[in-house]
Amino acid sequence: MAGVRFAARRGSLLLAVVLGALCVGATHGVWQVLTAPIPESAAPVRQVAERPAPLTVDVQSITAQHLFGVPVTQTVAPPTRAALSLGGIWFEPDGNAYALIGTPGQPQRPYRVGERLPGDIELTQVHPEHVLLHRDGREETLALPRSSLDAHPAGDRPGP
Repeated sequence: MAGVRFAARRGSLLLAVVLGALCVGATHGVWQVLTAPIPESAAPVRQVAERPAPLTVDVQSITAQHLFGVPVTQTVAPPTRAALSLGGIWFEPDGNAYALIGTPGQPQRPYRVGERLPGDIELTQVHPEHVLLHRDGREETLALPRSSLDAHPAGDRPGP
């Protein structure tokens, strides 16, 4: 039994010696850092920076690259001469749109893009304030009447 006690003491003693050595080493390292001489800094050197040559930009070469694509020229289609009236538009940007178009003496009915109107006219585009028609090989515009565009929603009318 005495051998077991001696072994346990020897293990504890060995652990204490190792921990003591680690503490001495750490203390020595910290002491060296704290007592190290601070190097004298040299006098500041004033450097004169040379100015770079001014940049020249060739705008013509940049615009010739068409970085954002070739510009699309939009021509405004002339108003149609067909006897049609645009009564209303249901417009959605995703393409789910239709227009209420009528002819004299006939009730207005809804047309979607691609449908044929009376007179062999095709509805090609629907916009918030007008539609584009394809008639006799040309694009034409059929716009909402101005009074419809100036209308106010119910409850939003200006007072007297």
